Amino acid sequence: MSRIKSLATVSLMAICLAAPAYAGSVTTFATTTDVASDDITWTDTGTSGLLNTSNTATGNQVTFQYTHITGLPTFLTGSLNAYELINGGAGVKTTQEATQSPDGTTDTQVINSAFTISYTLATPIHSGNVFLSNLLTATITPETSGASLTGTDGGSAATYSASTNTKNFYLVTFTSDFLKFGTGSTFSVSLAFNSVTPQFTLDEAGAFVSSFTADLVGSFAANPVPTSIPEVPSAALLIIGMAALGVAARRRAAKNA
Repeated sequence: MSRIKSLATVSLMAICLAAPAYAGSVTTFATTTDVASDDITWTDTGTSGLLNTSNTATGNQVTFQYTHITGLPTFLTGSLNAYELINGGAGVKTTQEATQSPDGTTDTQVINSAFTISYTLATPIHSGNVFLSNLLTATITPETSGASLTGTDGGSAATYSASTNTKNFYLVTFTSDFLKFGTGSTFSVSLAFNSVTPQFTLDEAGAFVSSFTADLVGSFAANPVPTSIPEVPSAALLIIGMAALGVAARRRAAKNA
């Protein structure tokens, strides 16, 4: 119970950090929590850093939940079993060295490579030959220096926050098989790293954050809030039906020829 409360607290803090001043009205529409501990790894090679999921094949098991979205079909409500992957299991590599605040209390590791973090249903929704599983994929590009892994030196927690809106280059974009996002929206991503082990600190050379493992809580926000794609299974059947009509038309044309 104490760990759940701790994760919830870290998640709330991360949401606050993720929302920039110009996007004060963003609303969290999805959250995630790792099922097992130590699911996220940060590897310090001395010349670069690599952020990844510990399971690079299928991804980490997580609980995923949509929130503040009306009209969701029943099978998308509540806690969902899903898999989490960073760059399809390849992880995200950064070559930009870390910095420390003048008073030595805060370490900041800029991630200078674009990457995706995706959440897919453990059991895809399917109708015929169409499979729908992408609950949410966030694509983050390093257009600003604000997208950094930041934490207290020697501490057990860190955060990564990125956001954007129409006044800036798009730093964050979302895609989903089940949600529709409005054009010109404000998007925000917040990743909270909990139970950082052994600790969040710079390596001996002071070049990169030292290797660690951690739990991850994810929060995703937008303004306006995305809307549910209505009748997802029906939409899948419609796609199949249109494809079948196309095949039939080609067969008739070939026969007449």
